Formats: sequence, C-alpha cells, structure tokens
Amino acid sequence: MPDRDLVSFSALISAQTRSRNPRAALSLFARLRREHLCPNHFVFSASVRACPDLRAGLDPARQTHAAAIVAGFEEDPFVRTSLVDAYATFGELGSAVSVFFRGPIDDPVLVSSMVSAFVGSGCFGEAIELFVETLRNLDVGPIGGALVGLVKACAGLDREIGLQMHGVCVKVGVDSDRFVGTSLVDMYGEFGDMDGMRTAFEAMHLVDLASYNALMVGFTYNGFDHAVLRLLGELRSRGFRPNECTLSSALKACGGLACLKSGKTLHGFVLKSEYFKDLVVNTALIDMYMKCERVAEGCVVFDRMEEKSVVSYNSMIFGLGQHGHHEEAVELFVEMNRRGLQADPTTLVALVSSCSAHEEAAFAHAVKHGFGSDFAVQNVVLDGLIKRGSVDEARAFFEAMRDRTVVSWTTLVSGLSHLGMYAHALEVFKDMAREGAHRPNSFTYSSALKACGGLASLEQGRSIHGCVIKHGLTNDVVTESALIDMYSKCGALKEGSRVFEESPKSNVVPWNTMISGLAQHGLGQDALELYRTMGAFGVEPNRVTFVSLLVGCSRCGLVEEGVRLFDSMREKHGLMPVMEHYVCVVDMLGRAGLLKRARGFIEDAGLGGDGSVWTVLLAACGMHGDVEMAGEVMGRLEAVGWEDGPAFVVVSNVCAGVGRWDEAEGVRSRMRGGGGGGRGAGGGGGFKQLGLSWVQTVGG
Repeated sequence: MPDRDLVSFSALISAQTRSRNPRAALSLFARLRREHLCPNHFVFSASVRACPDLRAGLDPARQTHAAAIVAGFEEDPFVRTSLVDAYATFGELGSAVSVFFRGPIDDPVLVSSMVSAFVGSGCFGEAIELFVETLRNLDVGPIGGALVGLVKACAGLDREIGLQMHGVCVKVGVDSDRFVGTSLVDMYGEFGDMDGMRTAFEAMHLVDLASYNALMVGFTYNGFDHAVLRLLGELRSRGFRPNECTLSSALKACGGLACLKSGKTLHGFVLKSEYFKDLVVNTALIDMYMKCERVAEGCVVFDRMEEKSVVSYNSMIFGLGQHGHHEEAVELFVEMNRRGLQADPTTLVALVSSCSAHEEAAFAHAVKHGFGSDFAVQNVVLDGLIKRGSVDEARAFFEAMRDRTVVSWTTLVSGLSHLGMYAHALEVFKDMAREGAHRPNSFTYSSALKACGGLASLEQGRSIHGCVIKHGLTNDVVTESALIDMYSKCGALKEGSRVFEESPKSNVVPWNTMISGLAQHGLGQDALELYRTMGAFGVEPNRVTFVSLLVGCSRCGLVEEGVRLFDSMREKHGLMPVMEHYVCVVDMLGRAGLLKRARGFIEDAGLGGDGSVWTVLLAACGMHGDVEMAGEVMGRLEAVGWEDGPAFVVVSNVCAGVGRWDEAEGVRSRMRGGGGGGRGAGGGGGFKQLGLSWVQTVGG
C-alpha cells in the first residue's frame, strides 16, 4: 500500500539522517521518487537535513529544495526549518533568509533556527531584532528555544542588552534550563562578569559537563585560575569525567599559576585517557609547560604529537621565543612552511615576538607571506622595537603605518611609559585625542595613567579620570586599577581608596593595587586589613598580593605577621614562593635588625648560592652598622662569584661608619684594583668608583 510504503521510507530516511549516513538517506529519497511515491513534509525535511553531512557542496540541498517547491511544500514550517538550518550551515545566509520569509512566521522552531542562523553568521543585531518582532505575533513561551541563540548574540553586543535578555529568560522561566543557562554563563564570561556567571550557573536545576566547561572557560578567560582548578575538583567529585575542553581550561589555569605540580598531574591523567593524542589538549600541554618555564618538556610533548596544527606550531614558536630560544623558534617556522602548513597572522605575531632585536627581518617574512599589512603583525613589530628601546625606529615605523588602530596608539603610549619616558607617553596620548580617529580603550588609559603616576602629575591624572568617566569605563578592572595606582603614586591615597570602593570586587587586580598603595605609604596594618576582607568577596590572593603585603610588613616592622603571611602562601593558598618573596622576607628581617635570623632564613631556604638575597642582607648590615656580619656576607658574595661594585661600597661605608678606617680603605683599594668588577659592575677592571663620571679624554 502506497501510504504504508511512504511511512516506511520516511522512517528509514529519518533514521539514516539521525545516524549521520547522508548518502544512504539521499539514496532512499531518490529511490522513493523513482517509485513514483510523493514525498511528504517529513521526507523532505529529513532529506534536507542530510545534505550538509554529505559534504558534496550546496547542489544536493538546492535540488531537494527545488523538489519541495514542485511538490507544494515551499511554505511548510518543517521543510523551511530544515532548509534554513542547511543554508546556514553552508554559509548561505541570504538563501536562509529568503526561505524564512517565504511563508507565515508562526512556528517557534522555525524562528529559533533563523535566530541561530543570524548568530552563526555574526549578525547579532538582526537576531535580536527578529526576536523582538516575533514577540508581537507569538507568545514568549513557545519561542524560548530561540533564547539560546539570542543569549549568544548578546555576548557579541552590549552588556546592557545581555542583562535585558537574561531578564526575559527569567520571565519566561527558562533561565533554569541547562542549555539557556549555559549560554548565559558563556555570555557573562565574555563580559568579564564573574558574579553574573555564578548566578546563571547556580540557577540551573540540572548541570552537565558542558555547563561546567562554560564556567571554567569564563574563569580562564578572565584570569581566575584558582577557581578553574577548584571547579575541576568539584566536577570530578560529582561524577563528571573531564573532556578535551575541561582539560584544556585546567591546563591553561596551571600555566597561568605556573603550577607545575598540578599541570604534571593533569598530564598523567591525559596519558591514561582517550585524549592523549588530542590536538587541543596537547597544544594546551605545550602552553602549560612553556608558562611553567619547562621548555624541554614542552618540546617533548610537541615532538610526540602525531598530528600538528598551525595552533600547535604557534604555541611552540611563541614559547621558545619568550624563553630566549630565538633560533629554534625560527627553525620551527621554517619547518612549518616545509610541511605545507599555511602561516596565519598569529604565527607571524609569534615569530616577530620571538625575534628579539631582529623585528625588521621577521617583518620581512610577514610581508612575504602576505601579512605585512595585518594590524596584529604591525603592532607586534612596533611593540618589539619599543621594548628593546629603539624609540626613534619605533616612532618612524608608527608614522609609516597607513592604518593605525587603537592598539597601535596604545602600544606606543604603553612602551614609552614602560621605558620611563612619561612626558613623551602623555604627548602621544594627547596626539591620539587630537586626531580623534580612535577612542582610547582601557589599556590606553591605563598606560597614560601610569605616565601620570610616574610624573606625580595629579592634575593630568584627574583630567584623564574625567575622560574615563565620560567614556563609561568606570567598571573596567584594568582602568580602575590604573586609577588607584596613579592616585597612590601622586600621594592622593584617599582618592585612590574612593576609586577602589566604587570598583568591582570580583577581580584580584584592584585589590593588589590598593594593597600595594597602602604598603608603599607605610600603612601596613591597613593593607593587612584589606587582605583579610578579600575572602568575603570570593577573591583569592595571588603572588603579587603577597609581594605587596610583605613590603608593607617590612616598612612597618610587622615581622611576625610577615613571616606568617609568607608561610600561608604555601600552606593556605597553595602558592609556591618565588625569589621576589624570599627577598622581601630577608629585607623585612634585615630592616628590623634581625640579621642572624635573616641569614638563617637564607640558608634554610637553600638560597645560599644566589647573590641577590645576600646583597639585600648586606644593605641591612649597612643600615645597622654591623661590620662583622657585613664582612661575612661579603665573603658569601665572593664565594658565589658575585663581586658587585655597590656591595663593596656598602662594606666600605659600614667600616668607615664605626671608625675602622684601615679596613674601609682596604675595601676601596680592592675596588680600585679591579676586585669589584664582576656581575653588575661591567666586568674586568672597568669598575666605576662611586662619585666619578665615565669621561674618556681624547687619546686617553
């Protein structure tokens, strides 16, 4: 019976489409037509859905579409929905729009498909406009499925629109749906709104691995690496098994924290899982090892990869360059070309970054590969020139750029500020404002504010603060932190505190900046009190936090509190101290006159072979006039080959300060004899005596 045959064909075609067997599905569709059966809307819909999986181009979809028109199903919502999805997959947005408006717009699934098509093509405004227009004809409830795509659209637009869309989700009652909720988590992550992310996540009745992954990606993207690793533990305790996205986020967090131990643990998990050959995971492993300064281990991962992509090469080239392996980075670039992998702008950015002091040569490679006019490549060349101090060359390169972006201006302002050329940086900032082609972003403002702080120019800083308010950047973490720092350096700590009080509290950077400002002004107790309130806002301290706290304790004589803080880094927060923290503790003990305790701390920490900590202790000996300890420390410095000129000056001054003139003169004689010409003094007999100028007479 024909009807029964049609039902059988329909079921078979649908099953083959669902099973991703497009060739079989379309073969059945052709057979049905050869047997002179008239396809119904279910058959056409299933056949159209099979076309994108066939990977045979657009023709099969267009042929099936034509057959549907001939059969009279052009306006059927099922067929139109499948056609919209198929055309969107092929990137044929115009065809999708044409199909969508071919009949009545009264089907929620059809609307959802068209919204998703707009979002997938980056037409976020059109997606929201369609949704708003549809609300006039349909109840909100039935088109709730469109909200997943709409929330994604909002992530590419404005935060206020995103908040309104979240309100619609709550009103409709779909904010608890895991698909809508996961999209909301993604959106808030794009906005850098950690509180919004948590709220959206906690509103979901049921969460899955995708929900956790969205939360982890958001935290990783915004630098909340501790939170990422906590979530990894939480999802595993709830029985979820990490996938490639989970592992990639966790490895990025390990790299961000320079937490090698956790990174190696994850590497062990990867080796025992089905992801040990996964391209994304292995690239994340390379990135983690590079950031943990384990270049050799990163190279081992790369060498063992069976499949390598442009992204893998980019990670290696950038990592090698960052650690001074410039020749190896260039060799990898050559190898990549030999393998036939097409370099992208990111590759050239990595290459230029790797070619320290050879930016011009690397830029020639970029031009050769057709990326000479790429903004990212040009900006990284500009950045490299100014970082090496070639200011004139950088200015010339900048002037020669045909199309400058806000990043170009920011790179120049930032580079000049970094070099301490604060007045020049502010001049460039003013030139940018006068040109008026580009509005400064948060990084531009932060660089200009750094220059104001460097000049202690409070009035200029206040003027820039006014521009920040005018341009609506008062809730931006980077800008707010720069404002706090500027006011602190200009001595206007109350104004800095006011900015901090009004800033978002979910990011550690403003906390660190405010703690540093208090510490620099000798307000150690206030800095400690602020540190104690961080936990109430769910903010974890990082290594920078503890440097500022230890500086504050050192300046205020809070020795025992400082020692407890140092111990808590590892014990409470899982942070391994680096040399900067050890130096801070030695300085703190030394300032307090606890010289023997400082020496014991150095020895117990196994730092006896590092001259930098001994020079800090030597300075403390000079402060307290302890000749015996100064002589002992000088001996330690000589033992490790650290014959630093200023160190001899300290010892000489200590001896002179207590009337031991013969010993002072003996040290000075050694300096004049070239004994102080080691590291930090220029080498050999070229030691420059304090108070004398480097003046070489003609012929002398």
